[in-house]
Amino acid sequence: MKRAWTGYKIAKKDGDHDKMKYYAEGIQKFERQLRLPVSDLDILKGDARNGVGSQTTKQKEESGAANNEL
Repeated sequence: MKRAWTGYKIAKKDGDHDKMKYYAEGIQKFERQLRLPVSDLDILKGDARNGVGSQTTKQKEESGAANNEL
């Protein structure tokens, strides 16, 4: 997860939105797997407002399954 955060910060500094989104999705995936609070990253909020889903169906199912296990 540390490498994903480093990649996200570099992409943000460079203004590369595609890479920022890639790393942000990875960060959130790791956080869900580790059952940590999921970071609220701006790059993914913008996509949701524009009608682009930030989570795939599989990711939604996995996050729902993780919540049911508690």
